[in-house]
Amino acid sequence: MTRWKYFRQFELREALAHADAGGISVHESGQTWRGKPTSHLLAGSRGQLMTAAEELGLKGRYVQMDHPGWQSRPRPHFDLFGEPLMLALQKCMEEEGEPVAKCRSCGCTEARACAGGCYWFEPDLCSRCAGMS
Repeated sequence: MTRWKYFRQFELREALAHADAGGISVHESGQTWRGKPTSHLLAGSRGQLMTAAEELGLKGRYVQMDHPGWQSRPRPHFDLFGEPLMLALQKCMEEEGEPVAKCRSCGCTEARACAGGCYWFEPDLCSRCAGMS
């Protein structure tokens, strides 16, 4: 079983089943925060959730909510947006065997850009390493 898996907005039942089976689900919430898309990080237990959250650099907080699609069962989860969401999506892509763009020189990715920012100069070379930033 793939540990990290991405689920679209209308695949909540599948996302919950994956989490209950021991996986980590990244579920598209259909909501935004400051105009940017958000997703939920779900796991079968609070311990698994906290471990997954720490892998993304999130520590110390989780939200427990009743959600209509969760059959009124409180479910611990993290709301993901920004860099932690990008890291979670990258983990899902890696586990599903999809290629992840990575700079051949410094190793930066879409989820972890160079300090101060960079962009793709070539498919496997960032602008900082190409001397463009």
